[in-house]
Amino acid sequence: MRVVYRLCGPLALPEPEEIPEAGLSFGAHELLSRRDEALVAELRKALARLAAGLGGSATGPDPAGAVRATLDSAEMLIRGELIRGNEAGLAKLMPSFVYLVALPLVGQDRALRLSERTEALVDEELRR
Repeated sequence: MRVVYRLCGPLALPEPEEIPEAGLSFGAHELLSRRDEALVAELRKALARLAAGLGGSATGPDPAGAVRATLDSAEMLIRGELIRGNEAGLAKLMPSFVYLVALPLVGQDRALRLSERTEALVDEELRR
């Protein structure tokens, strides 16, 4: 999570006015601890913050819908990793999440650059 906030900082991204609610209900809430639920919410918020900051240049027929679907998908993957007991593996997924959230908003080239920057930040965090 700290990686996404570090990515948002240099981009001067604002806090989102609202966090898109999960559009899915798949029963994973009963399988996670409160701590894990808080982590899921915090990661979704961090990714939504990234989307909100990048949203000014959105193109396409429904970028907000695409971002909401991406946030839902990322949340499902995060929950799955936590259910499997693989919290440590979430860091390596962050570049993919950033790419998918950014793609409908800024296009492939910039989304890829943001993903690569996220990967560098993850690597830096993991070396600490």
